Amino acid sequence: MAITRTALSRRFVVIAISSFGTCWSRDVDGPRVDEVLETFFSDDALKDLPLYAFGASSGGSFVSELPFITHAAQIAGLIIQIAPGPRLSVMTPASDLARYPPMVFSHMPRDERTAEFVKASIEDLRFAGVKVLESKLNPRAITPQYFYRESFGKINTTESEALRGSLKSFNLIDKDDLLTEDPRAFDTIHVDMLATHAPAWDTMLPDMSDVRELLNVAHATHELSAQDFAANLAWLIRAHNAHT
Repeated sequence: MAITRTALSRRFVVIAISSFGTCWSRDVDGPRVDEVLETFFSDDALKDLPLYAFGASSGGSFVSELPFITHAAQIAGLIIQIAPGPRLSVMTPASDLARYPPMVFSHMPRDERTAEFVKASIEDLRFAGVKVLESKLNPRAITPQYFYRESFGKINTTESEALRGSLKSFNLIDKDDLLTEDPRAFDTIHVDMLATHAPAWDTMLPDMSDVRELLNVAHATHELSAQDFAANLAWLIRAHNAHT
């Protein structure tokens, strides 16, 4: 919601496309995305609009290949989140990397393996002359209002405070309000206790629960996040305008 609201507030048209399967595939999803974009930009009133793309995890990897997937529009900038980007190789020479628009790598340094891939991608892209910004997503403090604020009020203030209190009672947050364990590894006792304070509509199921997704964001290992999206988009717009 935060990403969409930010784009709309800047008067962008937002196109949301889901992958055919659980993860994104260039072979399967590439033709689908190209068809959607071809249809959208076939309108004379829209054909000259710049295209900015955002994707996370496998979606981030997919977005990193977008310049080679579609020719439907002028790709003005990419935000690749929690995923590595293109690298120099025999199959991808510097001349191919030079085709990329300005790019933002939004990643979680706690995931050291991905961070190493991101570092290498940034070095290769800059060598090819591409403008690149690194945006680090660090662990977030779980304050009494964290769940309320990050859910845009879907989780109310009483529930937000109670969820934090439950985490505190199990020593799952430290003196700085940072998680001490990966929430994806919480045992049944921890999840059941959180469920007693969560909204009745929250399933508490992995990858579906609002509460658990927000815990993953706070832990900052591998999760979709809107943190710094507004600043990253603004940087892409400036970089594109400077280039054109």
